[in-house]
Formats: sequence, C-alpha cells, structure tokens
Amino acid sequence: MAFRLTLKWPNDVQVRNAKFAGILIEAEDSWAVIGVGINCAHHPAQMPNVTDLKSSGIAVSLEQLFAALSKHMLIRLQQWEMGKGFAAIREDWLGACSGVGHSLLVRLPTQELTGRFENIDDRGHLMLRLRDGRLETIAAGEVFGLGQAGQREMAR
Repeated sequence: MAFRLTLKWPNDVQVRNAKFAGILIEAEDSWAVIGVGINCAHHPAQMPNVTDLKSSGIAVSLEQLFAALSKHMLIRLQQWEMGKGFAAIREDWLGACSGVGHSLLVRLPTQELTGRFENIDDRGHLMLRLRDGRLETIAAGEVFGLGQAGQREMAR
C-alpha cells in the first residue's frame, strides 16, 4: 500500500494533508539539538488537521519507525556535511513540500501576511510573494492554507 507524505514549511510532516509529525532543530555555534514528535497511534482529538499514523492506515511498529529514522537521519547528516550539502537537502525538501505556488497565510508574532509561496531560499526561509508584488523572506511563522502541490508518493 502507498501513502502520501508531504512537508509543510517550516517543520511539519503530513499524511493526507494532516500533521502527524513535527521537527524542531535548535542550533548555535558548533552544536545542534534535534527533536522529533510523531503521533504513532493517537493524536489530540481537539486539534484540526492533526492525525496519527495508525488512524491514517499506516501500520508501522515502533522498532520499524526508529530504525527508519536512524537510517535516514544518518544519511541526511552525511549529506549536510556542516552545511555544505544544504543545496541538495533544499532540493529534496522542495520536492516533498506542499503548497509551493499556492496562496497561504503566514502568522507572525506581530502581523499576518498573505501571499504566494514562491520558494525556499538558501537558508531555508520561506519566500512569500505578497499581493503588492514584494518578496518577503520569513524565517519562522505559522502557515495556513497550503495546497496540494509537491506531494510525493512514498511506498510503505
């Protein structure tokens, strides 16, 4: 059975347009902390557009999940090569990202911006084309209204 996984900028992983995992990376100078939260068998019922793997029909044991995460994390860390490999990671990320070319709303601490999701820059920032034509670079924010573009079929 196949299922669709997409990435939602900046840090969500989705199945059928519902979030089931999130990634948090904090970095400073020569260290980084990476956290991953995955809804495996349950998810908060009161949260819209949130799901879990089991409810989505994806049967995977914790052992299988951790083995896959470990393997792919090592591959990405090798690809990263202290930032020298970010261009390839960015390209892969864009290939799995939902919403490129679609209109969306970005909620920032002091304002909301509406525009078209144009790209991800060479630092991983969202490039949002505003209605007045300006290109806004966004380092972090809540994103709403992403479309279906960029979905990739993943085999289980």
